[in-house]
Amino acid sequence: MDDVLASVRGVVDLSPHEALDEAQDFLTRQGYGVVHRTTTTLSVKRQVSENASGQESIFELIVMALPQSGGGVRIKVRGNDREAVRDHQAAWLEWSETLPKRETEPPEAAATMGVPRETVGQEAPRPTTAADNDGPQSRYCSNCGHQLAENDRFCANCGAPVHEAAHTPPPEADRPETPPAAEPGAWESLIHGPDGRKRTLTIENTTQSAAMETLEQFFSLDFQNTRDCDLYVDDGSIRAKEVFRTSPLLLVVHIVLTLVTLGLWLIVWLLIEINGRLQLQKVHVDLIPAEAGTVEVRLTGSDSWVQTTQAYIRRTFDVRASEAGGGFAVE
Repeated sequence: MDDVLASVRGVVDLSPHEALDEAQDFLTRQGYGVVHRTTTTLSVKRQVSENASGQESIFELIVMALPQSGGGVRIKVRGNDREAVRDHQAAWLEWSETLPKRETEPPEAAATMGVPRETVGQEAPRPTTAADNDGPQSRYCSNCGHQLAENDRFCANCGAPVHEAAHTPPPEADRPETPPAAEPGAWESLIHGPDGRKRTLTIENTTQSAAMETLEQFFSLDFQNTRDCDLYVDDGSIRAKEVFRTSPLLLVVHIVLTLVTLGLWLIVWLLIEINGRLQLQKVHVDLIPAEAGTVEVRLTGSDSWVQTTQAYIRRTFDVRASEAGGGFAVE
C-alpha cells in the first residue's frame, strides 16, 4: 500500500469532506466498496474472482484529501490496484476535470491523473571542511571576536589570553544569518520538538518534493489513524494540530457537579441567613390598662434591649416597687 497511483494536480477548491464525497461517488461507480473513512482519507476495496483457481484477489485504494493552508485540498490516491487505475485512466482524468480548482492555480496546473514518475535522488555534496583549505585557518578572540595573528598569546584588542591550539570559527556577527540553499540531493526540514524549539534534520539522497510526498502519506495515514488531529498541508510545510473534544459523559458529570455545588452553596447561604435573623436583637412592649390611673407594662425580647427599655420606663414614669407576672405597673 505504499505506492502512489494517481494524483490531481493543483489544488481542488473543496473541503476535505466534500472532496471525499466526490471520490466516494466516483469509486462506487467503478465497483469499489467503502471500507473506512476519516476526516481526510477514504479507504475502498474491490474483490476479483479468478475463474481458473477459484481464489479471490482483494485490491484496495486510499484517497487522501490533504488540506492546504490557503484553502482547498490536494487529492492523492495510493494502493495496490495499479492495473485498474492505469486501465481506467481516461475515467480518472474525466472525473478529475469535473472537480473545481482554485483560481490561484496557473493554467499549466490543470487537473490530470496519472501514475507518478519515480524520482531518483542525487548524492548530496560533501560540505567543505578546514582540511580542504590549503592555507591555515584564521583564529578569532573568543571574548571580543578580534582576528588574531598566528603567534598571538594575548588579544591585541582586549588583552584576553588566547589558547595556543585554539582555532575558533569567525564570530557570530561575521557568519551568514541564513544557511545556503540545499543542493538537489539533500533536503533540510525543520521539526518542532515538545519544548517549542526547532530541531533540524538533514535527509540525504532525496528531493524536497519526494520527501514531502512521503511525509504527506505518513501524516494522512499512519499518524492520523492513531491520533485525532487536523492536518494542513502547504508547499514545503505540514502542520498537524490535535483536536480537542469533550466527552459527553464528562460534560454530564460537569453539569451534575455544578448543580450539586450550587445547591450546597444555596443551603449554606440559607443557614447563614436564618442564623443571622435569629441573632437579631428585639424587644416587645405590652401596655395593659389596670385599675384607675395605672398601666401594667410587660416587656419581652432580648435581655439587653429589655433592660434598656425597663430602665427608661423607671426613669420616666412612677413605677410601683412590687413587680409580678413579668411586668410592672406604671402610675
